[in-house]
Amino acid sequence: MSQRASGILLHLTSLSNPYPIGDLGPAATAFVDFMVESGQRWWQMLPIGPAGGDNSPYRSPSAFGGNPLLISPDRLLEQGLLSSQDVELPISRDEGNVDYPAATRTKLQWLRKAFEHFEKNRHSGQQQLGCACHPSTERPSRSWSYRSQQSPAATLCGLDPVLPEQVLR
Repeated sequence: MSQRASGILLHLTSLSNPYPIGDLGPAATAFVDFMVESGQRWWQMLPIGPAGGDNSPYRSPSAFGGNPLLISPDRLLEQGLLSSQDVELPISRDEGNVDYPAATRTKLQWLRKAFEHFEKNRHSGQQQLGCACHPSTERPSRSWSYRSQQSPAATLCGLDPVLPEQVLR
């Protein structure tokens, strides 16, 4: 007999945070934790590729690329790739509306700063490549069993992190 399941439809850009658009930051983790606690088993989040010309996730220019607007400034701050001075909140948020061109300009500016910081520290040997799904700045262990025990999000998402050695091969 098959087991019944329920879930929630919510695009990542709809998650509330202090930035111009929702992303894969702490709000996404908190949402998954909420889903687990409330017995939900499925998160339908709509396409997460780069948005097309009219900012529709259904008009993406790539079937394989991810939307850079979904990268969390909080995660970049945690990993030391941005400083709090880098992350300013210049966009006034209209309740329920996203100014996509302004959000794109702001987030891409932050991503450029994070990349510049990464490159600068990589060449000086100070920066280790971390895993985007691991919020701490320390290098993740191979087991990762502690992460699954600490957060329902890790269990629900079936996190199978890619270690830096695998990425660099």
